[in-house]
Amino acid sequence: MSNLLLRTFLSVPVPSEIVKLQKELKTLVNNHGAKVNWVRNDNIHLTLKFIGDTPEDDVDQIGHTIKDITGSTQSMQFKISGTVKKNLILLGMMGVGKSTLGKIAAKKQGLKFIDTDLNIEKKCSMKITEIFKKKGEDFFRLQEEREVLESLKKSKCIIALGGGAFMNKSIRNIILKNSISVWLDVNLKTLNKRIKWNKKRPLLYEKNTEEKIKTLYNERRNIYKLAKHKINCDGLSKESIVEKILIYYEKQKINC
Repeated sequence: MSNLLLRTFLSVPVPSEIVKLQKELKTLVNNHGAKVNWVRNDNIHLTLKFIGDTPEDDVDQIGHTIKDITGSTQSMQFKISGTVKKNLILLGMMGVGKSTLGKIAAKKQGLKFIDTDLNIEKKCSMKITEIFKKKGEDFFRLQEEREVLESLKKSKCIIALGGGAFMNKSIRNIILKNSISVWLDVNLKTLNKRIKWNKKRPLLYEKNTEEKIKTLYNERRNIYKLAKHKINCDGLSKESIVEKILIYYEKQKINC
């Protein structure tokens, strides 16, 4: 008979998503210079019951007993709630400052910034106006859907959408389910001042721009308002808007 005592406990493995979160947390903590002894990924588990120091000869019997009990019970699912950083999506009309504000916010928070329109231009080797002119809006919207959906697969990013991207139901549903969405809004007077003479906006490359801006805004606002948060940017400094954006990012909670 052995006199050896073994530290014994009953545990279950955790989902791979939790293991992935530990990797992200490890990076974050290490970046702040903290020294932590981390559990190996293959040792991460959820302890259900700590049994204590157990004679080595009794461990097998405990294992057989637990196996007999669990063999006659239904399977269980564990749902662990916690805080983790999702992507933060900036949406709204052209000219509201999504790219500028997104870059500032991402830099302050140490996150990756993605401008989906800019990525489309790089992949197509053309400016958005050229794409509209040479390929048409339908072609652009297809590229936009592919680019946005690909970007949404990433994590811990601030993503600036083109003005019309959130109108796409497939894009919108994924954002509303998995991301923190923020509608950056300004009034029509401000929009007109910012983009009236901007020929980089393909949908405004025509006469009677003010009327076109008003029409687009009225078409899109009922969809934009589905976003989780809204910031009225009129009269606010860039710093104030960025602060509001980051508050929404810090407060987010998800279930994993």
